[in-house]
Amino acid sequence: MRRRFVHLVANHVIQCRRAYKLHLIDPSRFFYPTRPSSGSADDGSPMEEFQLPPVAMTFYGPSEQGHLGSLDFMPLGQSCKKGIIGVDLKCRTIHCDAAALAVSTMPEAHAAKSQPISVPVGDSVYVLQRNPVPYEDDECVFEALIHGRGPESRCSPDWYWRPLPPPPFALDPSYGFGEDFSNLIDGHTLVGGHHIWVSAGDAGTYSFSAVAGTWSKVANWAMPFSGRAEYIPELNTSLGFSSQDNQLCASDLAAASSFDPPKLLGKWEDVVQPKDWIPVMSSLVPLGSGKLFIAKFFETREKRYMKDDFFYSNSKNFLVFTGVELERAGGKINMWKHKSMRYTIDGMRLHWVI
Repeated sequence: MRRRFVHLVANHVIQCRRAYKLHLIDPSRFFYPTRPSSGSADDGSPMEEFQLPPVAMTFYGPSEQGHLGSLDFMPLGQSCKKGIIGVDLKCRTIHCDAAALAVSTMPEAHAAKSQPISVPVGDSVYVLQRNPVPYEDDECVFEALIHGRGPESRCSPDWYWRPLPPPPFALDPSYGFGEDFSNLIDGHTLVGGHHIWVSAGDAGTYSFSAVAGTWSKVANWAMPFSGRAEYIPELNTSLGFSSQDNQLCASDLAAASSFDPPKLLGKWEDVVQPKDWIPVMSSLVPLGSGKLFIAKFFETREKRYMKDDFFYSNSKNFLVFTGVELERAGGKINMWKHKSMRYTIDGMRLHWVI
């Protein structure tokens, strides 16, 4: 494994102020010394309860005024090799090197992003708003945090935010995110090392070249993934969670064409999901050597009706962590499921697994 730890950032409220607690999870705990012989170590017994490791660091939001105190966290560089960053709604940016337990300031982003998606490219990170329609002509909905000689660099290279053009469909007057939000950007990933692909409902799939700085349309179809997919070099394919049923799946995006949508090379039940488990978010962290760390956030709701016909739901939130291993043999990809552990969330909402 090339990853020593996985970052988990938990959102708390401390004395009416938002606080984000960073936990560093050792992913090796979710793998057996050898592969399970049956392809899965799940024998139907109750899932082991997981205890989060101690808090490594706490970040406080910049304001006590509701959502203005929120932060979004994202990886800086592929495999988080440059750490993680947090960006608030006032565009201020902090950088965290968890291995050194060190925090440093970063330049301010050009504009706040609502529900941003992020794609690491090399040592940089590209950040795009899920609803990429600029509300004002000069609004920056897409930008990248890059290390180099920026417009304000005088001597040595430094970090800077580079504003980038929005995807072309966002500038089309006929584009809308739909009543059910189905046209918001969902599936997104890196293809070929420097092409960022995004899918947005009826708009289809578009590609942004991090080298040329331009957009182009890939096709009218959407990628089969929900959320961020990851290219796994050991498998020469992309892995993510199916937009149909939230299960782990693989697809060779590079083999697709404008007339031939990407085909699934495999789909696996990484977590057994009872019907009353409602998926909230799923995260996939490549560990190297074909191993993956999967985190899935679920909730269950118990409806209770009241006399005035209103009801409230008693919800329970929990995370399921799973270690899986994949290997490509010829044209087939085999998956081995190692350990799964469940963490019950009490008094906090978990947001980011990076």
